[in-house]
Amino acid sequence: MTIQNGSCAVTFDPATLAVSMRSGGLPETLVSTAQPNLGGVAGLERGSTRARWSLPEEKVSITFELDGSRLLAHFLAQEPGES
Repeated sequence: MTIQNGSCAVTFDPATLAVSMRSGGLPETLVSTAQPNLGGVAGLERGSTRARWSLPEEKVSITFELDGSRLLAHFLAQEPGES
């Protein structure tokens, strides 16, 4: 899945949180490698520069948004995690 604006493009997999980013004519950069076994994706919404979804089994909601050449990533946990 991809979100993009005039400055950059971000490709990501909502189920594994694998993320890569490309800015202008520069090569693609790996931001996050895939994390297996996060469970299913729910409530996926995507616009041209923003995407949001949840991982119910992990009890977390995620929002990715492009702001110029920056990727803003917001993770909201429904409860504290384990140490």
